[in-house]
Amino acid sequence: MPYILSGALTGSAKGRCMYCNHCLPCPAMLDIAAINKFYDLAQLNSGALDSLTDHYLSLPHHAGECLGCGSCTFACPTCQCYDIRDYDAGNGIQRY
Repeated sequence: MPYILSGALTGSAKGRCMYCNHCLPCPAMLDIAAINKFYDLAQLNSGALDSLTDHYLSLPHHAGECLGCGSCTFACPTCQCYDIRDYDAGNGIQRY
């Protein structure tokens, strides 16, 4: 039985990955959409963990390699993953 995400996730899209790849390119070369998709599918169906684990492990890069740079956050149209703020550091506005 195929596991389809459409219709499975209800409510607001705010903060949810839509697997659109707007977050790319990732400096760590992560396939962010695929990583999020496998995570979401695992949350929906624990019976598919073996298959999802195999697919995840077949990715060339994994979530633990994330640099935490936040470049994906700046590009993502729905992201609320990080707390990004603008600060006046004395020499212009800096975004952290």
